[in-house]
Amino acid sequence: MKNVKIWNTKKRGVFEFLVYPDEKRFVGVCLTLNIIEEGESPKELLENLEEAAFGHLEVVRKENLSNKLLNRPALKKYWDKYYTAKLLREVEKLLQKRTSSLAPFPVKQELVYT
Repeated sequence: MKNVKIWNTKKRGVFEFLVYPDEKRFVGVCLTLNIIEEGESPKELLENLEEAAFGHLEVVRKENLSNKLLNRPALKKYWDKYYTAKLLREVEKLLQKRTSSLAPFPVKQELVYT
């Protein structure tokens, strides 16, 4: 799958997040900024990651720092998990009409800011 990336700026961009189970906890990654956290609840973890990402954006804007700080991609292994989850979600949508839901898989979320 080809990875087409948006170049984030202080005025607009996209933050991409992935939350997935890892043994007894959950791992959350802001793929765009390479922020990684662990937590007990996927919902709380995603909220914490969003807060960290938008806090980072706020500092970059306030201090007029380089746009490069808004484009620090996570390691390839996390992007691979993200695109696998995205593909599984599409497959599940196609199969839902004929079968029950597949087993849970990672939460994927993209946030567009302006």
